[in-house]
Amino acid sequence: MPLLLKGKGAIISNQGSSNSKNVKRIIPEIPVWIKFVLNLSYWYYSFRIVYLAGLQFEPVLQKPTREGMQTLTSWIEEGKLKPIVGKTLKLEDIVAIRKAYMQLSSGKGGIGKVVVEMV
Repeated sequence: MPLLLKGKGAIISNQGSSNSKNVKRIIPEIPVWIKFVLNLSYWYYSFRIVYLAGLQFEPVLQKPTREGMQTLTSWIEEGKLKPIVGKTLKLEDIVAIRKAYMQLSSGKGGIGKVVVEMV
């Protein structure tokens, strides 16, 4: 069963591709050439998601704050936001953590977030 059905899902990304408009809210004096690169990257990424996969895409770029984390937590508790966990690793398993890092840094991280348990 697909994770998101064509025309029936939305991807909200707090990481990855973002356009210069979102970045400018955090870094007001962004150089023109960086704006161009960001917009080109954003166009390519959103084209693949919106037009090829038929999904909605909206990047979210924000400074991490306590209030923002509390909002995300409430959305999760209310069922409005469903985080996808791909792997859960123990902090003691350094070999698995290194392997997961290498996989993520190669751009082949798979579906979902990697969670490292620190308890």
